[in-house]
Amino acid sequence: MSSRYRQFEHLLHLASRQCDGTIGADELQELERLVAASPPARQAYLDYVFLHADLAWTDAALEGSLAEPSAEEPCGEARLAPCPPTSTATPSRQSASTWLGQVVVACLVLAIGVGWWSLNAPLMSRRPLLAETVAQLVEAESVEWVDRRGTIRVGAKLGLGTLRVHRGTARIRFRNGTIIDLGEEAALRIESAMSVRLIHGSASADVPPEAIGFRIETPAASVIDLGTRFTAHVGDSGQTEVRVLEGKVELQERRRLPRYYLSFDNTSGPAVDHFGGLRGKIIAGARRVPGLIGRGAVHFDNSKTSEVNLGNGFNSSTTPSGFVTTTGITVEALIRPDWTGAGRTTGERFDYDEIFRVEDGEYRILLSFQNDDHEIPTRPPIAKGPSLAFGLHLDGHGYSELEIPLDGKEGRPTLADLKDGSAHHVVATYDSREGVKRLYIDGVVRQEYRVEPGTLIISGGKANAVIGNNEKRVNEAFQGVIDEFAFYDFALSPEEVARHHESVASGTNYFGRPLEELIAEARQHRRQQLTTGNSAVWEEPRP
Repeated sequence: MSSRYRQFEHLLHLASRQCDGTIGADELQELERLVAASPPARQAYLDYVFLHADLAWTDAALEGSLAEPSAEEPCGEARLAPCPPTSTATPSRQSASTWLGQVVVACLVLAIGVGWWSLNAPLMSRRPLLAETVAQLVEAESVEWVDRRGTIRVGAKLGLGTLRVHRGTARIRFRNGTIIDLGEEAALRIESAMSVRLIHGSASADVPPEAIGFRIETPAASVIDLGTRFTAHVGDSGQTEVRVLEGKVELQERRRLPRYYLSFDNTSGPAVDHFGGLRGKIIAGARRVPGLIGRGAVHFDNSKTSEVNLGNGFNSSTTPSGFVTTTGITVEALIRPDWTGAGRTTGERFDYDEIFRVEDGEYRILLSFQNDDHEIPTRPPIAKGPSLAFGLHLDGHGYSELEIPLDGKEGRPTLADLKDGSAHHVVATYDSREGVKRLYIDGVVRQEYRVEPGTLIISGGKANAVIGNNEKRVNEAFQGVIDEFAFYDFALSPEEVARHHESVASGTNYFGRPLEELIAEARQHRRQQLTTGNSAVWEEPRP
């Protein structure tokens, strides 16, 4: 059980019994009392119930409900799929489905009540209960999962997300026929039907001809299948070793460049992303203006329709977001804000000015100005008032926000300092290897928060990424100018952020080089093809 939930062990045990339909009246009263005790208790309960419901409505769960539980798949505390009520009769699929429906609805009824108890601390929207699945767990040999509150059963349908094996081995079969075997201490994120990210440890892939092009992303390289069986290993330093057992793969170097970078220097048409190929839609209320550096920038007028909409990162409504990231993230922008700072401390409930937001519910990513009631956890806690906030969901910690109080204390700027008419450089980063979230203003770390090293980001969904607004609550538009927006799937180091600030202070882009050079470099990946019996070791690129 994750350390975050250990204090609620008894509460989750009762929640498990409630979702089984085996809880007694006295236990139900106790559960209600425990859930009502505090907001963290309510959140822990809701996390369990929705996770239970999320995985209950799958063919694997229904099939599991038609068989007696085995020793490897015990009924009991906080498992991920319900066990059937004791019966000597063999239930039909229809009765199993009906029973599952009853217990899930019973869980959700109390969850709705919990939501009402928490009206003054609005709950974040949840994932759809029927998540898209792209693979299936087909074998598990003495496997122990890391940070899972139960057992993933053989036959479980797998959607986008991260699997972490502590002991044993596991085999995953994708719908396209690709087989991935995970070894001990392996961490792997399923990112789409045709790609995974190997974060740590060893994995082997057997890719059929119809799935040629399947990718394993690592910290050092993209490993692209060209019809093969191969193994990949990622060490503690990010070093990647690839060995081809049969066939051919191509390795492509990863560069320390943004996944997406919009300079806004093109003076007409959509906002051009120079690295990822996106075309941002500049929507009414947002208009082109002279650049804070370079030829162009975008002014946002704080109206409901003021935004630059980047889509979901792949310009498709049916693929996972290109803004999914697991091991690190950087959001970077040059801004000239005109935010009023109104909100909690001026008599209003809240006021947000979004710099960037992907509104995927509890898996959202945001960088924004805020003045609110801190209903969503702020870590570390700060006094209420105007702040710059960075929101992210970390595995085992949930969604929280790192905020810089704009109070002028301890070297921090005030809002008036940021509204001096000059351009200001803002950067938000998280590095899973260190377990550190950081917020920078003008090249200097102004706030940071540490969690356990190795803690991964949980992100992803089908929401659009938006610069200057919140797609789902359009009363949060930015007021002022945004330029030089960049999104990275790794954390910039403090030294890199300082160099970027020095560059923009001198009037050039973050990289201090002509944009054309950067684009050419991004396209000229180091490539290496490996065939049967060959191997290669690549190092992770460093700052």
